[in-house]
Amino acid sequence: MDLREKALWGFVGIIIVTMVILACLSFFVIRDNYENLESTYVRSDVNLMTKNIDSEVISLKSNAPDWGAWDETYTFVLGENPDYVQVNLVNAAFRTLRANFVIITDSEGRICYGQGYNLVSDTPMPLRPDLVTELEQGQILLRTTGGKDGVSGFLGLPDGPVILSSYPVLHSNYTGPVQGMVIIGRYVDDAEIRLLTAGTTPSLSIQPLNRSTIQPTDLTLLTGSGETAIVVHSLDENTVEGTKMLRDIYGRDSLLLTVQVPRDIYQQGKETILFFILLQLGILLVVGIISIVVLDRMVLARMSVISSDITEIAEKKDRSARIRTTGNDELSRLAGAMNMLLDQIEKSQSDLQENEQKFREIFNNVNDAIELHEVRSDGLPGKYLEVNDVTCRMLQYSREELLRLSPLDVTPGIHIPALSDIGKEINTLGHSRFETEHRRKDGTVVPVEINAHVVIIDGKTMVLSVVRDITERKTNEDALFLANKKLTILSSITRHDIKNQLLALSGYLELSKRSLDNIPTTSEYIRKEIRITETLGRQIDLTKVYEDMGTADPFWQNINESIQRAVTALPTRDVRVEVDRPDLEIYADPLFEKVFYNLIDNALKYGGESMTKIRISSRETRDGLILVCEDDGSGVPPGEKENIFNRKYFKNTGLGLFLSREILGMTGIGIRETGEPGKGARFEIHVPKNVYRFISGV
Repeated sequence: MDLREKALWGFVGIIIVTMVILACLSFFVIRDNYENLESTYVRSDVNLMTKNIDSEVISLKSNAPDWGAWDETYTFVLGENPDYVQVNLVNAAFRTLRANFVIITDSEGRICYGQGYNLVSDTPMPLRPDLVTELEQGQILLRTTGGKDGVSGFLGLPDGPVILSSYPVLHSNYTGPVQGMVIIGRYVDDAEIRLLTAGTTPSLSIQPLNRSTIQPTDLTLLTGSGETAIVVHSLDENTVEGTKMLRDIYGRDSLLLTVQVPRDIYQQGKETILFFILLQLGILLVVGIISIVVLDRMVLARMSVISSDITEIAEKKDRSARIRTTGNDELSRLAGAMNMLLDQIEKSQSDLQENEQKFREIFNNVNDAIELHEVRSDGLPGKYLEVNDVTCRMLQYSREELLRLSPLDVTPGIHIPALSDIGKEINTLGHSRFETEHRRKDGTVVPVEINAHVVIIDGKTMVLSVVRDITERKTNEDALFLANKKLTILSSITRHDIKNQLLALSGYLELSKRSLDNIPTTSEYIRKEIRITETLGRQIDLTKVYEDMGTADPFWQNINESIQRAVTALPTRDVRVEVDRPDLEIYADPLFEKVFYNLIDNALKYGGESMTKIRISSRETRDGLILVCEDDGSGVPPGEKENIFNRKYFKNTGLGLFLSREILGMTGIGIRETGEPGKGARFEIHVPKNVYRFISGV
């Protein structure tokens, strides 16, 4: 046997002896610690069950005075309240008290009322005979009527223990004389045990005390006080038991509370001991191998090469560098495995950088600004944690500058809704959408719409906000408002000027009529001119309605009803107006009715004397609905089909068709003329989807 083999076998022997010694020490020391920890947890479970029981006793104790110190109960015991039971002691009272029995006695201990109740089946039941026998002995009555606090606690009975609380029968002002007692209690049965152990793993039992079955040493501990009054025993490898003595209402040790708990801690201790022993074995084996390698200079040298290569790779951070390998043994394979690990690390880093780059590109190239910020303890926004490039461009700050600020630093303070309401919405719903303004670095203000969501990253609550620049939308809204305002002013001024001129014309014509009364024919002409000017005034007044175009919200309007109202207001002569669908509704501007008024009025004026009918029909297409208004009059010349909608074409069609197109355009509806000259005018109204509907039952 050479030196290498002797050293190997010597180290193997040392390893085995050391392993045995450490294993024995570990087993006994760690096992005792886990058994002590197990006892501590069992005692804690016993105390928890005791507290649960005490809570049940306190619950009964708080209810008994309400029934004992009550004039209704007092007169019932004296025989002066025959409706007491029927009115007060109904099933709901037992459910509310969560009581298995209620007993009322007189001052002699005779039961005036006694009723049991099954809380599981929710039905009345007789009193247990052993409970009645206990009451007949009179001890509970003496302890109850001897003072004004009553008696509460356990009572061990042959058919099983009960929890009860008694209280003397007194007036509502707690004065006597005492006329008896009220007892409210629960049976410590399976249902009560399940209630006491709800939400916990221990198995609980409460049994009458049998001193003959308890070891003298355990009995001594159980009759003591404090934590030592709880006895813990392991039943087997899987179950441990904790026992505690309970005193009844007479102060006697009469009940035994037992809690059985799975030995999870003990099993965990066994696993820990096994793991610790295996860990020691691994350490000893590594130490032995290293010690043997120390004897071999070639191994040490090769290990030095591996170590130097790893150090060089770590210092230079060259991901392409690898460990040099020689031979075909454990060391070479170790070097090869390390190289494979370096390959995997390199690939993982490349994948991570690629994913990070993709995320960064998406993050920085979305159309909206994205902000991630903290939430302060007062609920207000904290410092920025991350922002994308759109945020930087919008606010004219660098990323580093913004990370030193918070949203409140770039907000002038205007929020819709209020900042406090936004905070409440985020706290309750986890998100909020609101409008505010951001102040750029140069001091200019940009209106924004923010969609904020609560996110939790690494256990910390933050807010991720998508911020949209709504400058264009605000500009369009302002432009629309200004346009409406200008249109209103222009319409008002134009109408005012024209009416002034008409008023002057009427005055001059009236003067002419007065000076020419001797010429009948001239006077008649002048009277007609006056009527014409009056008509013009009424027509100009009608343009007042167009001032409201676009100023009110659209709503659903029935086509047939709108057309009928328009026909009523027009001189249709003998021309028929037909509508094919009485159930069609269009979502349009409130002035939508004026569209049909203008179309029908235009047909009556320019359709010619040969026109006999105007027909409004509809048909659905893939893109929506086409509503057609056509007549059998003279039609529109080919070169004038678009001009009739031009506001500069007033001399032929007036304002009607131009404003009709504008009214329809408010809800995306288009109109064009497609008729053939000589065969009548034909107007096609193109209604998009979701802007029309058919109402059943019309």
